[in-house]
Amino acid sequence: MKSGARGSWKFSASEPTAAGRARRDFAAYLHEHCTGDSDFVAAEMVFAELISNAFRHGRGPVRIWVECDLRRCILSVQDRGPGFEPRAPQLPADVLSENGRGLFLVNALSRQVEIVSRPHYGSVVKALLPVCFAA
Repeated sequence: MKSGARGSWKFSASEPTAAGRARRDFAAYLHEHCTGDSDFVAAEMVFAELISNAFRHGRGPVRIWVECDLRRCILSVQDRGPGFEPRAPQLPADVLSENGRGLFLVNALSRQVEIVSRPHYGSVVKALLPVCFAA
């Protein structure tokens, strides 16, 4: 990983095709800056789950940024939704349900997750990605 590497994307929650472009750009960013020992699949799944949540629950602009240094790589996703009360990550009763498992997956695939929710002003979810860095 190149120390101090940063990437950012921004689009409206009403533009679902923009999410696909952002996901491709994010994957290219990781492959450019991280070593082959990185868990690219897990990092891309974290990205996809957070973006999906932003589209489902957010309004207006969705802002994504990733900041990496030689010790860590943090993905942040900010939306302008109603906010929510973060709870302990758990699978829903129906594990095949399309609802309620996103943050469980994000927690399972990330090294650490932080959620800051501001009712009526949106949320920011930060995930420490499972990627490896070049010396």
